[in-house]
Amino acid sequence: MKNKTQLIDDFKKVKDNLGKSVDEGVIVCVYYLNKLGFPTTQSCEGHVRQHGYPFAWVEICSDVENSIKNDKESATFIAENETRNKLKELEKTVNFKFDAFEKKYGDWIKIYNEKLKEHQLYKEYQDEKRKMEEAFSGTKEKARDLVIEFCHFSNIETSELSFQKASSRIRINFCSDEIRDKYNQKGTKASFVNYNRTEIKKNSDGLVSQFEIFLQNKYEKTSF
Repeated sequence: MKNKTQLIDDFKKVKDNLGKSVDEGVIVCVYYLNKLGFPTTQSCEGHVRQHGYPFAWVEICSDVENSIKNDKESATFIAENETRNKLKELEKTVNFKFDAFEKKYGDWIKIYNEKLKEHQLYKEYQDEKRKMEEAFSGTKEKARDLVIEFCHFSNIETSELSFQKASSRIRINFCSDEIRDKYNQKGTKASFVNYNRTEIKKNSDGLVSQFEIFLQNKYEKTSF
């Protein structure tokens, strides 16, 4: 069984859907989710600082989406990678500092989506995206079944985690619906400024640790 250090070494070259490295705080979850047949596209360990979510989350996609995104000849693979490369050129102008990039150019995701629409394969990209969205229902059910199994395994309430539709994917948030909804209440990242981000992060880390144990246990049972 691989330890966390080995997993981190294995994932050094792995990038998420936005070309970012996997956070160490969720790397074990990402590793075993993929091993168990739950392809992931993005993830975050959560951050105490005022930018971003204070709780961890992972996004799971369908086998259909995973296949398309890993096909180097698909419109999705080509368009997304070439678009990310364009943004990397912009990032160089601010020394790859995320906050500085957003201050100069605006929201990273918004800019990414705008550049994507300019790509010559955007029409084909949209066709592939529709196929991925059609497979969403099955992905959602798989994710819910997994979380229910985890909660039974760890003897916790299912309400301690929350789900969120993210395009053709399902996002598992390591926090309650209440916490997630408070965060999204005003539709701005600043809306969490009045909540204890440190406490939210601590609780989220605890859930992630339990989820790691569950996934490792499940993988050991299914790999024999």
